[in-house]
Amino acid sequence: MEDQQQHRLGKSQQLLTMSSSADNRDIALALANQAQKSLCILTRDLEHAVYNTPEFAAAIAQLATRHRYSMVRILMHDATAVLRRTHRLVDLSQRLSSSIHIRQPHEEHRGFTQAFLVADDTGYLRRVIASRYEGTASFNAPAEARELMQLFDRIWEKSAPDLELRRLHL
Repeated sequence: MEDQQQHRLGKSQQLLTMSSSADNRDIALALANQAQKSLCILTRDLEHAVYNTPEFAAAIAQLATRHRYSMVRILMHDATAVLRRTHRLVDLSQRLSSSIHIRQPHEEHRGFTQAFLVADDTGYLRRVIASRYEGTASFNAPAEARELMQLFDRIWEKSAPDLELRRLHL
């Protein structure tokens, strides 16, 4: 995978391909670092190899505290892996609960096979099969990002806070 520093959110239109957890991690981090308003993640289990790094947590914390309208929303299908060991994003969501939200999709969306991240309604990372690391990404594809956001919003509307993660707040 080429150096992610050359890609700019809202400017670089090149379609990137990913084939490993490292590719996913690097692109997710670059998108999170460059996001100014929002980041939305749809994931099976908040993959530790991609989303549980100190750098990604720092980028999320910076985004969440940038201004009062900043928002990070995460839809996670299965909290089992997160419950077995700590996860930086869950810890952050507990500390910054007004700007980082984690929910579980409604049953009708539990068979959904994709995973994606959308930054500022402009850039995205997408895996058609969530359990595999092959996918595509773009730092400037507003039409595709908007399509993913519409899907995310439909799932979010019917989602609810995960009761298992809520227990962690106690």
